[in-house]
Amino acid sequence: MNITFEFVGGPNDGKLVHGRLGESGDAERYYLISNRGSPGQHFSVASPFAVETLARERLRNEQRHCFRRHIYVVTDRIEMEEEVWVRVGYVLREVNPVSS
Repeated sequence: MNITFEFVGGPNDGKLVHGRLGESGDAERYYLISNRGSPGQHFSVASPFAVETLARERLRNEQRHCFRRHIYVVTDRIEMEEEVWVRVGYVLREVNPVSS
């Protein structure tokens, strides 16, 4: 089954991620961590810069680096025969006010 994730808002705005279910890759990973593309499910995505940095330095342990993860929520899921389309929207984090 083919799957496509469409990102709306945030640093990944307009990004489409394609893949096949059951095969390694971002589409499969997003499918699993978004609870199989269930509407309302939140999941986090590392910024493209962080991913590139980790790949360049060949680091496997993300805990060794501090980088911002961007939170998305599944807003829509459409399944038609052998195709699944999942739309995800950026979730703005609340900023705690700093007292002077």
